[in-house]
Formats: sequence, C-alpha cells, structure tokens
Amino acid sequence: MRIDILRISEIIRNDSTVLDLGCGQGELLFLLKNKKNAIVKGIDINEKNVLSCIEKGLSVFHGDMEEVLPHNRTKYYDYVVLSLTLHQVKNPEKIIDESVRVGKKVIISFPNFAYWKIRLKILLNGRLPSCDYSKYEWFTENYVHFITVKEFENFCNKKGYEILSKNFLPEFASKLNPDLFSSSAIYCIRSRK
Repeated sequence: MRIDILRISEIIRNDSTVLDLGCGQGELLFLLKNKKNAIVKGIDINEKNVLSCIEKGLSVFHGDMEEVLPHNRTKYYDYVVLSLTLHQVKNPEKIIDESVRVGKKVIISFPNFAYWKIRLKILLNGRLPSCDYSKYEWFTENYVHFITVKEFENFCNKKGYEILSKNFLPEFASKLNPDLFSSSAIYCIRSRK
C-alpha cells in the first residue's frame, strides 16, 4: 500500500463520511471502511477501477469528477480526498473549490515537482519531469499540472483556504526544506467561511 494512503488514513477520524475523488482501485476507501468504520464513496473515470472497487464492496460512481461534484450537497462529507489526483485533472482550481464546498475538510496529496531529484533530472537530462505517480510526456493528451509545495501554499493563501495540516514524504529530510526535499506532500485544508 502506498505510504501516502496510510498517512491520509491517519488524518481521517473514525466514523467519518468520506468522498474519494479519483479513487483508483479503492485502496484508501477499503482501508477507511474496514479500519475507521467510515462511510465511503468514490468517483473514478476509469471503468476498470470502478469494477475493482465494486468487487471490494465499495460504493463508487463511474464518471468525471468535474461533472459530478457540482451535484453534491454543500458540506455533506466530513472529508473529500484527492490522493495523487489533482495534478491530472483539467481544472484543478475548480476541483479544489468544489471539494471545499462539498467537504468540511479536504485532503490533497500530490507529487512535488520541485523535488531535488526532479530538478537534477532536468539539469542533467534536459527533459521535463516524470515521476512514479505520473508517466507524463509533453506530447500526450494527459493533463499534468506541475505542483510544488510553495505554489500550493500560495494558492491556498490566495483563495483564503486554511491549511490545517501538512505532511511531507519522505519525512526525515523534508523537515529541512519541504519544497526541495519532499517527493510528495499531503495537505488538509478547509474554507475559512
């Protein structure tokens, strides 16, 4: 199981309602349902992922989160989760705004494209970044938004979102400089309103 999924599960309280956007094959939802007694739902655009979730007994909607989110009630979920999803959506700002509206708290994890290994690859190879989470090539139709720790925090400040917690992986080195030494980040945010 991915370490970020374990860290996200530690943030979520027992008996919570959770909506996982881009839930993949449901690893987080399954963990939360069985270990935290959470009421879980997911949305994923990939049909194979949805079928895998259903086989695990999870409630998952097959569709595009940008189209589905606006139809959810305000503050309906205790948590909305975007686990390694945000950098791959068409309109990250719209997704975050809708997530903050729908959830009391929003947990967002993303690969940090300012990580020193990515910087080194650009310097030495002259190539755009690629990481374990996203096999991006500039000429494909995939959407990849290069998010960094500093840029995400600037975004939250600009939008007036309160940062409740932040975790960086790997934990040991990222305390010195999260933007440089963390390969990925996990934030829990909410609206100040």
